[in-house]
Amino acid sequence: MVILTHTLFVRGESGDTPVEIRLYQPEHLVEDIGESWGCRFEIDWPDETKSMVIHGVDALQALILSMMCVGVHLYVSEYHDDGVLYAPGREGGYGFPVTPNLRDLLVGRDKELF
Repeated sequence: MVILTHTLFVRGESGDTPVEIRLYQPEHLVEDIGESWGCRFEIDWPDETKSMVIHGVDALQALILSMMCVGVHLYVSEYHDDGVLYAPGREGGYGFPVTPNLRDLLVGRDKELF
């Protein structure tokens, strides 16, 4: 079940293209290697959809790590590098945290918040 959607945009010559991000409710997983919680996210890039399940020891950790993984994908994307990815009304930034080693890439309000 989707618990959060967030829409960013990519500026282009023919107009702006929406980039929808979806976070799903963490699920308890029992696998051969043991128990964990998984939280799936999807990013609808203009050319493909990125989908991953991030694991944690509990639902909260899986959710937080999933949000950080979204932030990493946003900040290391070609769209960020090209300066065409944006979130309307966010004064810069995308609204997702990143791992500590990427904090130097943060822009706008994200620098203050994360």
